[in-house]
Amino acid sequence: MNRIQGAVTALALVASVGFSASTMAETAAEEGQRLFREHCRNCHRLERMDFEAQSRAVRRYHRGMKSRGKTCIDCHEGIAHPESG
Repeated sequence: MNRIQGAVTALALVASVGFSASTMAETAAEEGQRLFREHCRNCHRLERMDFEAQSRAVRRYHRGMKSRGKTCIDCHEGIAHPESG
């Protein structure tokens, strides 16, 4: 079986059990974002932030990121590494 035929067969199988292509795309995008965020955390850690170099408002926001489940890329996506986007 060639690659294209295999992909079409896989999509037909998924569709036959009630999943739509848009649902699959959403799921894949969410998983990609989760993995990307985990990768970002290798370097971008709250513990490594210099809070004293930040304005009071930014410092307050950054200190509350963890409790709100936020990551750097929620606000800064594409800023630090624009060539990777």
